[in-house]
Amino acid sequence: MTLKFHISTQTLLVALQGFNWSALPQRMQWVGALAVSVVQLAVAVRQQFWNPDGQPATVAYRPKGSIEQ
Repeated sequence: MTLKFHISTQTLLVALQGFNWSALPQRMQWVGALAVSVVQLAVAVRQQFWNPDGQPATVAYRPKGSIEQ
């Protein structure tokens, strides 16, 4: 999971949180908010195990252009 994918997914989900309030009936808004929050949590937890370049976090992260020793 790359950093670009993570940021775009979280941005989309935040926008969906705002859209939830106008799209669903008032009695069901909490269900929509809960569903989107669970997806956001899953994406965030998954991101904890990946480097910004998309490799698993078990591999040492070296930004592009860094000097290798």
